Amino acid sequence: ESHEAVQTTQNIKMDKRIPVTNSITIPPPAKNSGLGKSNSSLPTTLSLDPAGSRLFVGMSNATIRLYDFNGMDLSLQPFKNVLIQEGRYSIVSTTFSSSGDKLIVGTTSAQPVVLDRDGNEIIEFNKGDMYVRDMARTDGHVANITGVDWHPFERDLVLSASFDGSVRIWDLERGKTKFEKLCSGNLIYRIKDSMGKKSKVTCVKFSPTGREFACGTNCGSIQIWNTTKVGSRPDKVIYDAHGKNIAIHSLVYNYDGTKLASRCMDDSCVKIWEARKLTRSAKPYLLINDLNSNYEYSNSSFSPDGEFFCVGTIGQLKIYNLANGSDPEPVVSIDVAAGVSVITCCWHKKLNQIILGLSDGSVRIFYDPIRSSKGALLPVSKGLRKQDELSLLLASRAPTGSAGINLADIQTPHALPMFRDPEKNTKRKREKERQDPVKSKRPDMPGTGIKVSEGTSAGLNFQQYNLTSAIQKNKNIAGKDPRNELFKYKEGKSYTKVSYDGDVKVLAQKTAEQEEEENEAN
Repeated sequence: ESHEAVQTTQNIKMDKRIPVTNSITIPPPAKNSGLGKSNSSLPTTLSLDPAGSRLFVGMSNATIRLYDFNGMDLSLQPFKNVLIQEGRYSIVSTTFSSSGDKLIVGTTSAQPVVLDRDGNEIIEFNKGDMYVRDMARTDGHVANITGVDWHPFERDLVLSASFDGSVRIWDLERGKTKFEKLCSGNLIYRIKDSMGKKSKVTCVKFSPTGREFACGTNCGSIQIWNTTKVGSRPDKVIYDAHGKNIAIHSLVYNYDGTKLASRCMDDSCVKIWEARKLTRSAKPYLLINDLNSNYEYSNSSFSPDGEFFCVGTIGQLKIYNLANGSDPEPVVSIDVAAGVSVITCCWHKKLNQIILGLSDGSVRIFYDPIRSSKGALLPVSKGLRKQDELSLLLASRAPTGSAGINLADIQTPHALPMFRDPEKNTKRKREKERQDPVKSKRPDMPGTGIKVSEGTSAGLNFQQYNLTSAIQKNKNIAGKDPRNELFKYKEGKSYTKVSYDGDVKVLAQKTAEQEEEENEAN
C-alpha cells in the first residue's frame, strides 16, 4: 500500500466542517520488531498530547508506539517503541497530562505507570493488600486496572479505576511513596450497585471542569462523583443504563461537560445523556443503534465544537450531527477497510483530525488540508526521505541470515563484570549521573529539619549536629552556687562500699611526736 495521502472518493453528502477529505495510514509494527508477547497486536488506546505533536499508540502486546509528527516523514515509522512492565500485561488506557509532559498508562495489572513524553518511566503505583476487604484501608488497587485519566487542569492529579470496585485519585507531587512506588491518598471511592453491593468499575472519565468524574460499572450503572470529597453515594446515578447487568465499556464527555456518551459492546448501541440532568429515571438525549463491535476497547468521540459525534464499527466510521436529535442517521459513513473493525477513535480538538485504531494493527488519520492544522499534514508535506546511492548499494549487498549478525551488537547482560563492554557515555547518561549525589560527589545540603529534644532530625547534616551538641554542653550557669548543685547529687546517696561498713581498724591512738613529748615529761 502506498503511503501517499488517500483521497476519499465516496459519494456522500458531507458537512464542510468534518475533516475526512484526505487520510493517511500508519502501518502496523513489523513482524521482527522483537517487542511484546506476539506480533499480532491490536491498538487498544490512542493518546495525543494537547499540542497535537506526539501520538502514543498503546498495543495489546504491552508496547507503546511513539510518533512525533514534527520529525516524521511519509514512511510513518515510530521514533521509539516502549515495553511496559516487561511485557506481562496488555495496555487498556493511556492519557496525557494537561501540560503534555507526562503520560499515565493503565494495564491489566493493578499498578498504573507514569511516563514522560519520551517514554521513560517516572514512577509506578503501589499495589494494595489483596487480603483487606475494605478498599479504603489499602493504599493501592488489588485487581485489574480498567481506566485511567488525567485531571484537566491539575498537572499532578490522576484518576484510576479497577475491578476491585474502587476509584482512586493519586497525587504525584504530594503523595507518599513506599519502596519507590506511589501510594494513593484519602480520595478513595467505593463503587456500589443499586443493592449496596460492591460493583466492578469498567471505565472512568474526568469531566472537563475537573470537579467531578463519571464511571461505568459492570452492573450497568453510570455514576457521577464529586472530586473534592468522598461520600457514601454518588451525586448523580442511573442504574441499568443499557439494560440490567450490561457493562458500560466507554464513557466520554463533550467539550463543555453537558453531554456524556456511553457505549456497550453487548447491546451494540451508544447513548448520549445530558450529564447535568442524569437521574435514575433519565432518558437518553440520543440513542444510536446498530454499532456492532467485537472489542471491549471500542469507544467514541465528540467533535471539538460538540456538534458532531463519531463512532467506529466493523469496517466503517460513522459521524452523526447532534443537532438532529430525532434523526440518528449518520451524516457521514466511510468504509475504512473490508473485514477490519475500528477499535478506538479520537477527534483531536486542536488538530481537527480524526485518528482511528484498526483491528489489523494499523492507525488511520483523517484530515482536511484546509480546516486541519499540523498533525498528519506535516509528514505529508515532507514526503519520503531520499537515500543516496551508496546507502542503497550497501543495503542491497548486506549479508543475510547468520552471516548478517554483527558480533559487536551482541548483548550479554548477565556476563561477569570483567567481560562486560563499557557503557557508552551518552548525554542522557551524563545527565542521570549528574542527578546522583554519590556519583556527582555532591556535598551535604544545608539541613532544614527541626530539632527534637536532645537529638536531631534527619534534616541536619553532620556539621550542624556537632555545632548544636557543643552549644548544648556549654550551658549558662551564671548565678548558681556550684557547691549546692553538687550537694543535690549527695542527698540520699552513699558512695561507700558495703564491704567496708563496720570494719574500722584503729592503727594508733597517738602520733609519734605526741608519744615522744610524753616520754620526755615523765
